[in-house]
Amino acid sequence: MSYSNTSELLVSYNNELIYLFQKNMGLGPYPVAASQEHVDSLDEPQMYTGHKNNFMVKGVSFFRPDSEHVMSGSDYGHIFVWKKKDSRVIRIMEGNKCIVNQVEPHPNISAFASSGLEKDTTLWAPVSNNIPPLVHELLQIMESSRQTRDNISRLRLKLEVLMDVFRPNRRQ
Repeated sequence: MSYSNTSELLVSYNNELIYLFQKNMGLGPYPVAASQEHVDSLDEPQMYTGHKNNFMVKGVSFFRPDSEHVMSGSDYGHIFVWKKKDSRVIRIMEGNKCIVNQVEPHPNISAFASSGLEKDTTLWAPVSNNIPPLVHELLQIMESSRQTRDNISRLRLKLEVLMDVFRPNRRQ
């Protein structure tokens, strides 16, 4: 997870999307005492999709001095950058040969470091004003990530049902 300079919380879960929680979006200091009406009135967090996050939890970060972008690695070896405001993928870069686990931005300039399963850490910085287009395979990458996430979610649900059935304290 990562905190922005405006008290936002960015969270990445294993086999899940990335979620952006705004300040004061939670249940408060006593969540058990929260009424159902209060729970129902809470805003949904903003979601960022497209990356694959199955094998290890991927680091997630705000990018640029004003935290205007969100970035994360992916199990496909790509680095994803989204526009924070509208959750739109604005850049996808090949980071490593297999998996990019961590992305860590510089606090003041448009540069960041990435690392994965390889022994090397890569430093990234803009070197040109010519911005290459998004990779041609972007839609296929995003769809494959969604399908993998859905398949694993179904498997987890089946395992939860089995565990419930075989739980020793289950009453007939």
